[in-house]
Amino acid sequence: MPVAGETLTASALHIEAGGKGLNVAVGAKRLGAEVDLLLAIGHDVAGDHLLEVLQGEIIDSKHVHRFAENSGHGVGLLDEHGQNMIVIYPGANQLLNSEHVQSAAKALMEADMVYAQLEVNIEAVSAAFVMAKQAGVQTMLNPSPWQPLSTQLLANTDILVVNEVEAVDLLSLTMPLEKVSLEASTAQLQPAIETFWHSWSGSLLVVTLGALGSIAFQRTQAPIQVAAFEVGALDSIGAGDAFASGLCVALNGNQCLKQALTFANACGAIVASKSGVLNALPTAATVATFLESATAVSA
Repeated sequence: MPVAGETLTASALHIEAGGKGLNVAVGAKRLGAEVDLLLAIGHDVAGDHLLEVLQGEIIDSKHVHRFAENSGHGVGLLDEHGQNMIVIYPGANQLLNSEHVQSAAKALMEADMVYAQLEVNIEAVSAAFVMAKQAGVQTMLNPSPWQPLSTQLLANTDILVVNEVEAVDLLSLTMPLEKVSLEASTAQLQPAIETFWHSWSGSLLVVTLGALGSIAFQRTQAPIQVAAFEVGALDSIGAGDAFASGLCVALNGNQCLKQALTFANACGAIVASKSGVLNALPTAATVATFLESATAVSA
């Protein structure tokens, strides 16, 4: 990866429609869920293409808003091991507000789960979660790109999903996670999470650790650790979104938490083993085939 002031030559270039919200929506749809998607696009070529993507995935665009603003864009850099660094420009998504959320109120209140991430305006996310909780709808938040979360947003979030970097910010850890093993990471996280429960009323905190796997922390039960699958990691961009879509679908399919984490790990592994995101997001059949022959990473 380049350092400050350095210019490097890349070996490949891949351009596609993307973004956390789109990735999770398409991922959940391919896994068999019915999806309503609230997002914003600009009056530009990228916005036109995204509408074509939604049509191809049979996802209704009635809650897609167009503004006289550029669509959101992101740039991801991959190293030779498939690890990534990403910078996003929110573009039109930053213009979403509570009025746009209100326009999707019927779909939101009839949902089984409302999922959000922070590439969109955090005020719109908070408004959506307030409405969801009032309707008794479960909420899941991936606070990425990281920014401080308001008391109101936290109070209306049932499930938090974070990677190792976001976990450090969320839990105010004084040092990065030492990704030696799931057991070591769990031990490092546990004290901070015990403190976090005092300020958060939610029920489930999931920490994803890339090639190690994932850990689920619940308020009154022991942590659940599920190892990742052994794959040749080619491109880790979008693997976290694939995990999130898998977790949403599995939890709503009444799978037990360990099974849900295993299913979500498989979705992430499949995407990480391929180039790009949208073309790599699996169907339920693809995941089932993968699980029949996949090998978990030894703890």
